Amino acid sequence: MSDAHDPMHVAIAEDNPVYRAGLVGLLHASGVSVTHQAASGAELLALLGRGDPPDVAILDIRMSGIEDDGLVTAQIIRQQHPRVGVLLLSAYAELTYAERLFEHGSAGRGYMIKDTLNSVGQLKEALNRIRAGLTYTDPTVVDQLIASGRPAVRSPLDGLTPREAAVLKMLAGGASNSAIGIELRSSTGAIEATIRSVYTKLTIPDSPEYNRRVLAVLRFLSG
Repeated sequence: MSDAHDPMHVAIAEDNPVYRAGLVGLLHASGVSVTHQAASGAELLALLGRGDPPDVAILDIRMSGIEDDGLVTAQIIRQQHPRVGVLLLSAYAELTYAERLFEHGSAGRGYMIKDTLNSVGQLKEALNRIRAGLTYTDPTVVDQLIASGRPAVRSPLDGLTPREAAVLKMLAGGASNSAIGIELRSSTGAIEATIRSVYTKLTIPDSPEYNRRVLAVLRFLSG
């Protein structure tokens, strides 16, 4: 990731030319340089293969009539350009898409709803977090998680032990179980047991419908 004081360079993949032009205007107003513009994921991937990569790629989830074009492109960028952060834009909050985006780590990843993107400050905040290797999650996604009917407690994070809180924080940073074990000088089995305890205390259900690891991270990000 680039230094926070360096000028930010961003690539955009958005198939609506009017929306793309508006987004470019917002970025220019916030002092961000737009280095690549594309109308599809495939077009953007071709552009990223030329010259220096951007700090962050902004991708519309649905492009060229493909429901998850941006999401698939984000996964390819993770593999081919691991230092490039990704901000996904969606017309509505879709928890399944958020889960897929954060499935293999949330560091340098963000999910934003288009209707909430109405200020330079909000966009710059999301981009700065992503470039720094952090995560940005639209509050609407967290609201959907809470409103979906799964059990919740008033202050779930307050019930975690210091060790559980530390493990959850590292999960939110994209660390693997083995990496957490090395950091805390503990076995992978002990870390897995701690994570299971976190799931229990945060009332994260064991259901194939949702990714428990991602739900725990979203709960952490919601505060």
